[in-house]
Parts: sequence; C-alpha cells; structure tokens
Amino acid sequence: MNELLLWGIPVVCLLATFLGIALWTKNPAMAMGIAIPLVFLFPAWAKCSTGIEPIDIKSTATIGMLCLYSFLPGATYPWRLVLADYFMLGLLAVHLISDTYHDGLSLAIPAIAYVEWLVPYLAGRLCFQRIEDVEKIWPVVVYIGGYLAVLSITESVLLLNLLEWLWGERPLERFPRNVLRWGWRRSYVICLHPLYMGVLSIWLWSWMLFGGLRSLRGRASVAWLFLVPLGLVGVLASGSRGPILAIPLVILGAVFCQLPRWRTTLAIGMVCACLLVIWFREPVQATLDVWSGERRDWNSSRQIFIDDKFQEYSSLRTRSLLWTIYRKPFWNSGLLGYGTTNCGTFPVNVPLSAQELNVRRELWMIDNTYLLVALRFGFLGLFSFLGLLLSSLWQWIRIADSPGTKSIDLASTAFGGSISTIFLIGSVWMPYDFGFFLLWMIGASSGLQLQAKSRGSSKRDSTTEFRRKQVLG
Repeated sequence: MNELLLWGIPVVCLLATFLGIALWTKNPAMAMGIAIPLVFLFPAWAKCSTGIEPIDIKSTATIGMLCLYSFLPGATYPWRLVLADYFMLGLLAVHLISDTYHDGLSLAIPAIAYVEWLVPYLAGRLCFQRIEDVEKIWPVVVYIGGYLAVLSITESVLLLNLLEWLWGERPLERFPRNVLRWGWRRSYVICLHPLYMGVLSIWLWSWMLFGGLRSLRGRASVAWLFLVPLGLVGVLASGSRGPILAIPLVILGAVFCQLPRWRTTLAIGMVCACLLVIWFREPVQATLDVWSGERRDWNSSRQIFIDDKFQEYSSLRTRSLLWTIYRKPFWNSGLLGYGTTNCGTFPVNVPLSAQELNVRRELWMIDNTYLLVALRFGFLGLFSFLGLLLSSLWQWIRIADSPGTKSIDLASTAFGGSISTIFLIGSVWMPYDFGFFLLWMIGASSGLQLQAKSRGSSKRDSTTEFRRKQVLG
C-alpha cells in the first residue's frame, strides 16, 4: 500500500474518532483524552515527508485534534499557569533563542519546537482538566497497554512483528532486527528500538497498576487486575535492562504518594540506594553485563582506547564512557549550547579531540537525555528541562494530597511512572517513541494540578465567606 495512505488513513480515523466522541459527549477535553492514546496503535516509522522533516502519525493526529478542539462547543482553555508551565515556556524560549542564534531566523525553528515540546504537553494539559474525566480515559490507556503487551510478547516468542506486515519493516538505524537476550528476541513493537519500547511499556504499566488499584478498591471489575501481570511481562519482553530494573521504582513511587508519613523514610532510602550504586558502579556494571549475557556473547576483554588509556567496553558501559568523551563539550556548551543543527542527529557535531573523534565511531549515539539536552541547548536548556521533570513530580504529589480520594491512585501511579522515567532517560535519549507519552503526562499533571489548586482556593473562599457571615450575625 502507498506510504502516504498508510500514514494518512490512521490520521483521518483518529481525527474522526475524536470528533465523533466530542460531538456525542459535548466534552472535547475528555474526547481528546480518549483519542490520543489510540495514536500508540501505530508504529513510529509510519511517517510523511514534509518540507522540514518527516512527521509521524502521533504528531499529525494530535496537531489536528488541537486545531479541531478550538472550534468545538464546550472547549475550554485553563490559562492560569502552574509551576511546570513556566519551565515549559522557558524550555521553548531557550530552544528558539539557541537555534536562532546558531542558524539564523527561520520558520522551521518555531515549527520544530512546537511539535517537539508543546504539542504533547498542551494536549495532556487540555485532556486532563477534570479528575472526573479520568473515569472515561483510563480504560482506553490500559487497553492500549494490554494490546501492546500482547504484541510485545508475541514478537519476543514467535520472532515476528505483526505491524511490519502492513507498515513495512522497521528502519534498522544501526540496530539489527533480531537481537536476542536471555534466549528471547528483544521486541520493539511500535518503536524503533527495544529500549524505547521498554520505557513506553513502563509508562503503560503504571496505568495498568492504576486500573489494578481501582479494582482492589472495588471501583472497577476484578478483570483489570489480570492486566497488571500482562503489562509486566510486556516490559520483560523488551529485553531492556533499564526498564526491567525500573519496575520496583514504579511501585516505590506509588507507595511514596499513597503513604505520606513514610515519604521521608522512602526518599532517604532511595537516595542512599542511588549513592551505593554510584559508589559500587564497577561491580554493578560487571554484574549487569554477566546477567544480560554480554560477557558470554562478546569477548570479555573487549576494550576501547579513550582518555589516554584502554577501558572495558560494553553496551552498558557506553553510558559512563559518554561523559568521558563529551566532558569538555558539556562544560563548554555555555548558556545556549550548540543548537539543534549540530546536536539534533547522531553523531553530534561538537568540538572533540582526534582521539575522541575516533572513539565516537563506536559511541555514535548519546544515550543520555540530560547530556544531549545540555549539548543542544546549554545550561539554560538543561535547567529548564530538569525543572520541567521535577515540577511534574511535585505536581503529582500535590494532586495526590488534594482533598478527597478520587485523584490519589492516578497521581501515585503517575508519580511512579515519572520517577522511573527520570532515571531511565539517564541511559537513553528521548525520541518521540516514548517522549510523546512523557510530555503528555507532564501536561496532565499541570492540568490536574490547576484543578486541585482552583478547588482549594474555592474551598478557602467558601470557608472565609461562611466565617464572615457568622461574625456579622
């Protein structure tokens, strides 16, 4: 089938679904919340070429929904800003200033910034304006998670990706199609790499955990509980060490929100655990290499010459070696970095020594989002990006602590998904495969935080008015 049709038909179907639900329910925000998870039914390599760069189904459909939303009856725009909004605006500003400084004025710069950062964030902010709408949204997200988990397990066991039958084979991008770990194929399903699929699966599993909590509280069918282990196996099928090791973080994050009295103890315990891992990183790395089979598959003496000495090299150790190569460019990136033109594709174009350039042939990809953001947008960009992530954590805690129990389960599992992703993107860059979902959920935290803030203000105003009437008799 024509490549344009394989991109266009899903986009039209998604927009029609959104429009139909919006007109039927007269609630465009909720309709968008139901329709946007459906974009994850389609593979990331289904794209359409544009004058700037190829655009995928997720971005196109979401932009279309945002445009249609503006003309629908009942559409609302909560313009009051919360903490994450300021960091998002800061990140957009740094993106525009940095790229304009390096490349000059161009309409492509705001277009890329809009699609990359604002589209998923704004969609999440509009979808989740009311906690009551989550009642209709969460089953769709959980069903999508279950669907992708089944596809992931099928691919891992049967060695076939069902989506490739229709949309063609996934672009290799230097990653072979049949990579085994623990004797099973690492599944990529809708993503361009199994690690991206693993991170996305962690997020979807956090929603399945939310469905399980609702079931345990008697607010949903017991059947939702069975999707929790299914999603867990889906994460395992990616064969990605990071997401598998992040599973306990999702649970700890949820417990952290659910039990306010234990937050200090849990926070101290998590910080101590991180410090221990950093302190004993060499034996930890060696253990993970053996666990994942790299010591069996590769020569254990595989080394790379870097920093004037030979150092042991494996796919895991590349993450720490990256700091050795890019240490000087990182500190020299300044306030605005080297720009998207130099750091938007791999390998990045930054000042390196002859030895470092030679090593870059092996370590061509920067599997660290924080390092990549710093090289691309400098210290201002890194500050804005870190602020965006941390402010979303704070907002989920505030939502969990808001009066009533309607929001605590969603906030706690979303906090778990957020904290695990914050750790995971230290070992992978942030493609749209899962970056879209992350930014969508950060936007969700802003939308729900604004509602919690507004309700708190209304309650205080009502209490003040009641007391004033009592005083006046």
